[in-house]
Amino acid sequence: MSLSLIPPTLPSDFCTLSTQEQTNLLLAGTQVTDSVEGGIVFSTDEPGVDDRDKAWGLLNPDGSYSGKIFTYDDGNWGSQHPYAVSGDVRLIWTGIEADVWSFDGGDGVDPAITAPTAFTGAMWEVDTVFAGRSPMGVGAISGASPAKNITLNESYGQGSVTLLDDQVFSAKSHKHVFGRTWNTTGDTSLNTFGATSPPFPDAANLYGWSVGSDAESSASVQLSSSSISGYYLITSEAYNSVTGEAVALETNQPHQNVHPVVGVYLIKRTARQYYTP
Repeated sequence: MSLSLIPPTLPSDFCTLSTQEQTNLLLAGTQVTDSVEGGIVFSTDEPGVDDRDKAWGLLNPDGSYSGKIFTYDDGNWGSQHPYAVSGDVRLIWTGIEADVWSFDGGDGVDPAITAPTAFTGAMWEVDTVFAGRSPMGVGAISGASPAKNITLNESYGQGSVTLLDDQVFSAKSHKHVFGRTWNTTGDTSLNTFGATSPPFPDAANLYGWSVGSDAESSASVQLSSSSISGYYLITSEAYNSVTGEAVALETNQPHQNVHPVVGVYLIKRTARQYYTP
């Protein structure tokens, strides 16, 4: 196709100017007519009915080119969007959701209320798959134990976790050493002398006591030191070595499992296919 060009009016000193100056004047002063022979109309206004078989190069109000070429189809002038409809491209949006619907040529209509068509509606909408979730690259998660390989579009991870006992502490039991007592038969004062190693002197006067209640003198059974050797030990139930509480009385509570994040929207293309003037 050929362009219809309008040449500039040259100044009287054109021949005395340098070659570069002459070139600049020619390019700056040359104008293109509002149509291109063979099928493109450049204008700020919609072409007439007779030109609907041509392409329309939309000009801005100041006469500069908008960068969009429109064609007429089924009652509409449209310019193909560079990203495929409902495609895989995602963008980060830090504004409010309602502004997404008028972004990039959208008409501001909520796509959840009125579904976009090829020529109307929002160009972009929020991808709710990412609500409350961070994107992560496909592949093995470094340092994960057990090992984890995240796949495309897989939802993984939890906002809170409850650790098992063996992930928090080792449940333990402990022992109290009662030792042996010094004194005579019938004395329940239980004076321990663990520093003295066996064989104990004066074994006939050493007695241990099996205490059946909190009171030493209640339901006590005297044990002869001649038949009992070593220390008398009492073992407790399993306890939490961190809190000191009995394991049987504790309930593991969930705790937050979220890394530092910033709240944004991830947006995706709708079914709208064309820009409109």
